[in-house]
Amino acid sequence: MNAVLRKSLSWGAIFAVVLLVVAGVIGWFVAGQQGVVSAAIGAAVAAVFMGLTAASLLVVDRANAGRPSIVAVAGTVVGVFLVKMVLFVLLMLWLQSQDWLAPGVFGVTVVVAVVGTLGIDIAAMTTTRVPIVEIRPPADDARAD
Repeated sequence: MNAVLRKSLSWGAIFAVVLLVVAGVIGWFVAGQQGVVSAAIGAAVAAVFMGLTAASLLVVDRANAGRPSIVAVAGTVVGVFLVKMVLFVLLMLWLQSQDWLAPGVFGVTVVVAVVGTLGIDIAAMTTTRVPIVEIRPPADDARAD
């Protein structure tokens, strides 16, 4: 699980930086400085939310010596999901009243970020080689031939 999560986090960080630059440039042409700020906030929201899930699972894995129970993993995923939803709702309530936000640029950036991070998670999971069984080296036989 560590290899998949680490790959997801590293690819996600690269994606967030690329998204920040691309969305910032597009935001500048669409809405000027407001577009750049809106794109930056959208990319940051996506990066933080993606990172929260992967980082929390890494913490659970490390806290349980690499063998977390399904209950610990499920509890962590659900708990982090609830925290992210509360944070997202509070952020949206605050942002809707801000005059400096370009809602179109922000919305498109968040949607692209969500789809992109989902794609990254799928790619990380399907390309990482993780053994599903423990492979032990053969025991030394002390047989005489």
